Amino acid sequence: MSSYPPLMACDESQVEEEVLWAAMKREEGRIVMIAGQKTAAYCDENGAIHPLSAVCPHAACDIVWNSEVKTWDCPCHGAHFDPTGKLMRGPAMTDLQLKKRLTPPIP
Repeated sequence: MSSYPPLMACDESQVEEEVLWAAMKREEGRIVMIAGQKTAAYCDENGAIHPLSAVCPHAACDIVWNSEVKTWDCPCHGAHFDPTGKLMRGPAMTDLQLKKRLTPPIP
C-alpha cells in the first residue's frame, strides 16, 4: 500500500483543482484535503479526478488507497471499492459518496 502524505490544498476550489492535477499521476489515488474535508481522490487514465468521501459507509472508518490492486480499502472491516468508489466487496452496502468530479483544464 502507498503511504503518501495528505496533500494540503488551499480553500479556493479552482486553486485546489490545479494543485491536484499538478500533484497526482494518472491511475493514482490518495487522500487529500479539499475545503477542509478529507477526500479520497482518484486520477483516472484520462486525467479526470474523482473526489470521493474518504469514509467507509459501513462503520465510518477512514479508507486507504491500495496501490497494488488500485482499490480503496477499509482497514476496519475489509470493505473494498474500485477507484471510482463502486462497492466491490462488503460489509459495506453502498458505494463511496461521489463529490464533484473534476475534469482537467484544456490547455
